[in-house]
Amino acid sequence: MDSFENHGNIVFGLRVDVDTIHGLEMGVPVLLDLLRDYSVKASFFVPMGPDRTGRNFFHALGRIKRHRGVNPLKKYGAKNALYGFLLPSPKFYESGLKELKKAFFEGHEVALHGYDHYKWANYLNKMSLDEVRLEVLRGVEAYVKTFRREPLGFASPAFCWSKKSLTVLEEAGFKYSSDFKGKGFLKPFYPKIQGKKYRLLQIPINQPLIEDLVVLGLSDEKISKVFLTNLISLLNLKNNSVFTMYIHACYEPLHKRKILEKIFEKIGKIEDNVHIKLFREIAETFQKTI
Repeated sequence: MDSFENHGNIVFGLRVDVDTIHGLEMGVPVLLDLLRDYSVKASFFVPMGPDRTGRNFFHALGRIKRHRGVNPLKKYGAKNALYGFLLPSPKFYESGLKELKKAFFEGHEVALHGYDHYKWANYLNKMSLDEVRLEVLRGVEAYVKTFRREPLGFASPAFCWSKKSLTVLEEAGFKYSSDFKGKGFLKPFYPKIQGKKYRLLQIPINQPLIEDLVVLGLSDEKISKVFLTNLISLLNLKNNSVFTMYIHACYEPLHKRKILEKIFEKIGKIEDNVHIKLFREIAETFQKTI
């Protein structure tokens, strides 16, 4: 085992995107059990509007290659894969979200992932400023009605963002957003685009998606090694780095549990050097230091 004396500290943040009803009902309970077993806290992001997985499934022929690597019927469930296409689209807020209320009770964070995930992911750049405002407002209103509190954070569906969306999220009063992803050691930052600096802190994802590595053909063993190697590399930097990863509730907890277990187990072995934080806690820390 590696010696971690004189290593730096890592802030570890886990983002869980609950994009589908299948993930909500089947994946979240499994993940909560797993997180409890390893004493890991996570930030869950949920869209409050319709689940239109079926439309997204058939939206582009470019997804065929991805579907060959990850069976969509296995990922989404046969019924969920037809929502919004051949079956009506159930709304997340109408489900009661009891699984995520339980997550709140167990000390996890539940934040907003927009309203209509499909619409945001596929048509954000075509929306007017008022249309983006309405989309965010509908999500906030449904969230408040369901959870009886304001959402502190936001994560853009499919990491789709625009100058309009950044403006709207800043106006809406969120404490942070997670709209960007990148490689390496990307830390939270305030974006500056075409000379304009936005005041809403961004918490980017800086680790790959397990599902993406599966599509590339990597074995579970090699995927686990990717994350463990990155973890050790960050520790060796000795500069208080941030390790942010994300998963989908409908896939990794149900089909790649062993990879998550290896990551969580490693974190447990080096707990003196790793600080597990909710995204809102990461935001509070970096708002004081940037």
